[in-house]
Amino acid sequence: VYATPVGHIQFDILNGAGTQVLLENINPGRDISGISATAIRLRAMFKRTIPRDTPSLDKWSVSWIGADHDPPWTDYEMTPDEPDGDSGWYTITVEFTLYPHDDVSSLEKIITYYKINDGTQQIYNSNNRPRISTERPDNKFEFWSVDEAENHETPPNIVSDIKIDRTKPTVTIETPQWGTVPPGNIKVSGTVYEASLGSGIKSVEIWFNGGKIPEDQVQLSQNKDYFEWHFIAEAQQKSEVRVLSNQYDIEVRAYDSAGNMGNAYVTVKTSKARSVNLMIFNLLERLFRLFPSLEQLVSLPIFARVLDLN
Repeated sequence: VYATPVGHIQFDILNGAGTQVLLENINPGRDISGISATAIRLRAMFKRTIPRDTPSLDKWSVSWIGADHDPPWTDYEMTPDEPDGDSGWYTITVEFTLYPHDDVSSLEKIITYYKINDGTQQIYNSNNRPRISTERPDNKFEFWSVDEAENHETPPNIVSDIKIDRTKPTVTIETPQWGTVPPGNIKVSGTVYEASLGSGIKSVEIWFNGGKIPEDQVQLSQNKDYFEWHFIAEAQQKSEVRVLSNQYDIEVRAYDSAGNMGNAYVTVKTSKARSVNLMIFNLLERLFRLFPSLEQLVSLPIFARVLDLN
């Protein structure tokens, strides 16, 4: 039994049709410059001393013999492949996967380089793919490959105008502030902040007690960084004893062109006026103090329930 299978491979060069042997029993390094045919075939004959010891051919490879003057080329893939936001904007970090190719050099012999926004040149590593998260409308990704023969891929590949805005607008309601407001005209106003390199404010909405205020009733500055709207806070008069409050829930939403939404809330209340029933109750309470015997005729707690005091 042989420890290592014994055999050898003989290579012959045939014409393109495979009908004529042009060079027989060639070895690596053999000069084939005398063959003028455009297309040739390579025939391999594998001779085994003991066939049962070599049941399969483990590896087959072809190496380029001669000069390599052709540059490599590089394909790429972006993740996500399409903008996830509005108007061509990305709202998340963008990642690049690069695929270098060459007619001669193996993948392991190709080096791929890249730059982000004209920054430092870096070597591509598939285990640490380049990512762009800078918020601006003109991000640029540049990449190219170099093969084993030092052929450079020129010009480099450039993916430009990558628009990224990952931050939602900041909404600040300046008036009114949380708490109680007097009855009457109440101004709802405030500011919207968007970074200068962001996608820009697209719209501002005011929601009042769950309903959206029509756009033509909301005043906005030219660049939409200030908003204003007014409503009437009422102090309702009702025939009841309790002192209640009207509550107003206000929400302001701001959308940028990338689709990010920022919002702010405020809730205010106005006190209702005391009713006639409460005035009657207070009058009776004074009379009972002056004339205690009256309470034997009419119980003050019962009268309070009748007036819906509790």
